[in-house]
Amino acid sequence: MKYILNLSLSILLYMPCSWLNAQNPTIINIGDHMCSWCYGFATEISELKEALPEYDFKMVLGGLRPGGTETNEDLADFLAHHWKDVEKRTGQPVNYDVLKDSTRVYDTEPACRAVVVVRSMKPMSNWQQALI
Repeated sequence: MKYILNLSLSILLYMPCSWLNAQNPTIINIGDHMCSWCYGFATEISELKEALPEYDFKMVLGGLRPGGTETNEDLADFLAHHWKDVEKRTGQPVNYDVLKDSTRVYDTEPACRAVVVVRSMKPMSNWQQALI
């Protein structure tokens, strides 16, 4: 947890901060697109965004497992147990079929990079793309 917190703070320090001077108050959502809990609470974050139209929402991408080398063979039991907890507590459906591919490497960096590319190509879709 300390590693993730340090990484998130580092990202905040290095990212462009022009939005800090924005007219509207800003809510910053720090997450990772392969984080189970980030996925689980996507509905609540979307509802919060709708309920507070006067707020700007910004996504800061974290690094749950950047450069990860573990495969589903290594993590399947852990992930299945974890995902069941997320599914039970949040009501978000989870597709466990992805765990059947034992060669899939659990590296979150490509997903975060993909969102950065989408953000640069189509900035207005950033929030919705980030919650997929």
